[in-house]
Amino acid sequence: MREHFTILFCRRTAFFTMIMLAVSMMQIATTSASSLNKDNIFTVKDIEVDVRASSASQARDQAFQKAQRIAFERLIDRILTADEKSQMPIPEDEMVASFVNDFEITRERVSSVRYIGTYTFRFKKEAVSDYLDSYNMSYTDVGSKAILVLPYLQTGTDTVLWGDANLWLQAWNKSSGHNALVPTVSPIGDLQDISDIGYANGFDIAPDALENMLSRYNAGDAVMALALINKNNPALGTTPDNISTLTIMLYSYNNTNPQLINRLVVTNDDIRSNETLFDSAVRKTRQALQDNWKKQTSINAQANNNLNVRVRFNSMGEWIETQRTLRSVQGIEELNVVSLSSGAANINIIFSGTERRLRLALAQADIILSQPRLDFNNVYGNQQQGSPLVYDLYLNKYRPQNQSSRQPSSNRPAQQPPAQNTGGHVVPTY
Repeated sequence: MREHFTILFCRRTAFFTMIMLAVSMMQIATTSASSLNKDNIFTVKDIEVDVRASSASQARDQAFQKAQRIAFERLIDRILTADEKSQMPIPEDEMVASFVNDFEITRERVSSVRYIGTYTFRFKKEAVSDYLDSYNMSYTDVGSKAILVLPYLQTGTDTVLWGDANLWLQAWNKSSGHNALVPTVSPIGDLQDISDIGYANGFDIAPDALENMLSRYNAGDAVMALALINKNNPALGTTPDNISTLTIMLYSYNNTNPQLINRLVVTNDDIRSNETLFDSAVRKTRQALQDNWKKQTSINAQANNNLNVRVRFNSMGEWIETQRTLRSVQGIEELNVVSLSSGAANINIIFSGTERRLRLALAQADIILSQPRLDFNNVYGNQQQGSPLVYDLYLNKYRPQNQSSRQPSSNRPAQQPPAQNTGGHVVPTY
């Protein structure tokens, strides 16, 4: 009896352990693909400070000032492009303090002369945007869905994604890109990943296979980051000491044809403390994706527009869900219901920036905005109602059968020539 109980207990323990592991993996996948939503774009977490002073109270006060300054700098890094940031005047500590809505201390340790703490700061969007607007600076308050980065490594005629030889993939998997305006996630290289896209180069991935990976990693788009190695001594192997520079070619998947969107060169001069050349390349690639997104979604604080939108629905629950999702979209300043019937609502959206920016923001919430159509009631009726153009809007899961579910990409600027693929050897075209 005892033997039976022991075996049964072990089996149950193993079963529950497997369940907990599965739940953990689901949480990792969800976290990896989460983006900064409307409420936390201006929230900066995990600010760690360590300060020594002549007393504990002085150390605490100095630590708070230091943490507040670091948090503001990280916020500015998040919402401004590198060019805009370089031109922004540095505000005094008193000014920064006026931007803070509230803060919390998530961890702290205190001694008689030392303070170690971890802070979260929540900034006032209006105060920060007013400050930036006073210097005529543009910023973004729209977070992107996660980007799935496929880090291919090319050495000679070999292009690899899976396996221990891919130092490029290893560099991506050892650092987190979750808490960013454009979150990035890279494949772990398990059997399901390999089953989906196999060992082919990144230019030959089947659309269905790519969609499977996007769904599994809860990502909105995919980017191929092809790393080309330049060796100090071509006769020697691909070891970190023998790599002089890395050239990173970034391709966005436009339906089935990868499009070149950026080219980066990473040298030893780019390496920061405790980084390898591949680590530096990961950091610079993430920064390039962030900057591209910021350029597409940046606005001036005073730039507001409005749009007449029609929402059709099959139930009141569908309408309530659509409203709730719409009100959470970044960049929408105001939402006014103009009319409501049993199957449709006409609403007016007041939003910041351009229509393209609004479409990108809606896409991050899985909302589709149609191309404009003439509203004949408005053309021949009351002209004071506004523009005769009307847009249909619906949640992606409620879209009509004849509508595509493909959303605007977060990293597709102007089209560039695709790379040429000559058998196993990839020849990028610049």
